[in-house]
Amino acid sequence: MVSEWQRRPRLLPILFASAPETSALYCKKLRRITSPKATSDYIQGSARPDSDGTVLVSGENGSHRKLRAKAILIATGSRPFRPENISFDIPGVCDTDTILHRGRVPKDIIIVGGGAVGVEFATICPVLGAKVTVLDRASRLMTMMDAEVSAIMEELFTRWGVQILFGSSIESVAQKGNGLEVRLTTGETLLPDTLLFAAGRVANTQDLGLEAAV
Repeated sequence: MVSEWQRRPRLLPILFASAPETSALYCKKLRRITSPKATSDYIQGSARPDSDGTVLVSGENGSHRKLRAKAILIATGSRPFRPENISFDIPGVCDTDTILHRGRVPKDIIIVGGGAVGVEFATICPVLGAKVTVLDRASRLMTMMDAEVSAIMEELFTRWGVQILFGSSIESVAQKGNGLEVRLTTGETLLPDTLLFAAGRVANTQDLGLEAAV
């Protein structure tokens, strides 16, 4: 079956480049919904629960205020997991948030992570004309799914020319010319132009002081 993206391949690079602007547009709409005219109060600042059951909000101007409610919902979201031994300041080293700011479509990309998000990117990139390599420490793709589903996905990737390296991860990354030199834990060295980490997310709770609020 030929997908819509395969029939109209020029659309994907356009959508790829416009993603940050689309995200900004939805954020603007959200701020409009939570404006003073709405039933919800929007307070700009950094917040953390306090030990007395209140929420302390610190503003950018140095002001502080305490809020009290019957229930406090923490919805600070999450961020992509970044290994400590990898520098994301190297051009071409991306996570699932920064990949949309790459500025161009990758020609040769390594995707670290064989979960749902990694597989999603691995299905998009071949349509864009990129050479794709997927790394995963596990022995099959999408371990949260049935093995039969994983096997079908692996078969499709093989048919599309996507290389899958199980039992491997990144040892080190360095810039080399206009691309990257990526050393794997298996001892192999690859030379892509883009490295995408799609190996999970972590909660944005590091500055909330939740231990003190318990």
